[in-house]
Amino acid sequence: MAKGILERSLAHEHEQAKDPTDAAELFDRWDSFGDYPSIDPDLDPPFNPSDYARNRAAEMCADLHNPTDRTVPEIDADDDAESGQDDLPEDDDDEDTDKDCYGFHSEDSYAVGHLVRAIRGLQKRENLSAETAAQLRVFLFAMERLPLVTPGVRMGLGLRLDQGGESDWIEIRMEDDTFAFGRGSWVDGDADTEKVFEVGPGCRGGDALVAYNFADSFQRCAADLCRAVVIDDTSDAPFNGWDLGQDKTRWDSLPCSFE
Repeated sequence: MAKGILERSLAHEHEQAKDPTDAAELFDRWDSFGDYPSIDPDLDPPFNPSDYARNRAAEMCADLHNPTDRTVPEIDADDDAESGQDDLPEDDDDEDTDKDCYGFHSEDSYAVGHLVRAIRGLQKRENLSAETAAQLRVFLFAMERLPLVTPGVRMGLGLRLDQGGESDWIEIRMEDDTFAFGRGSWVDGDADTEKVFEVGPGCRGGDALVAYNFADSFQRCAADLCRAVVIDDTSDAPFNGWDLGQDKTRWDSLPCSFE
């Protein structure tokens, strides 16, 4: 997100009368893009996009002053929201790929934390069937183990709203080789589905802002009692891996998009 703000600022440098190599002037241009507080104020220390962008502005302006030191990437002013999404690389056969860990980035932990809290809230619903409650417990257990893969869990957790023969849903899908966020609708007999974020061992498609926006939408849908909890369980056998441990330090070892 901070990178996007910075790129838009540089893209407008020809329309400004200010010096594009001055970090303070460059950062001042961002006022028109709004305020960007910490993504998750509960983090310690919090990540603040504006602070990050201010530091990057200083670094990039230093590059402009010393063009021989580094190569400044070209900025395409026409980049849209999809420009931040990465294609999933075909590297599953790479010997260095950790098959036990999804290819998240460290900042994805913000979105995952919001989803875990939303799922805990779903457990408090009074109208859950015994089967759904049991499946939800397994799904939450696997969510709390992220970014680690929980072997044997092949489940989708959806929140669906049905009205007048039409449906709208939002879903988290988890399997051994993929973890994905998706949306869908059923209107006039036609289904329209969209995958907005996906990671697998050693690969990632989507950016942190997309993941966080999805988590925010899922959290609001979870609070809507009109939305039914729908679990699609295609696991080969009943889950019995309750002794699997967590390792939250793995988030710190993952790459970061903001560096």
